Amino acid sequence: MAKLKTLPRLAPGCEQALLVIDSAFDGELEEHGRTALLDHLNACPRCRSTWEACATLREVGSSTV
Repeated sequence: MAKLKTLPRLAPGCEQALLVIDSAFDGELEEHGRTALLDHLNACPRCRSTWEACATLREVGSSTV
């Protein structure tokens, strides 16, 4: 458990983006939240990669059902 406390934390903007990605895909974000997420994704390559990976997984998952 002590090792978990020493792991680096994400920047607050990244934490927030990761929390709302699913809501964004499901169309559940309000305009302000959607704009904030898109602004962050445009500025953050790590979160943009996560977004793209999630989009690919959702696409593959929906095509196999």
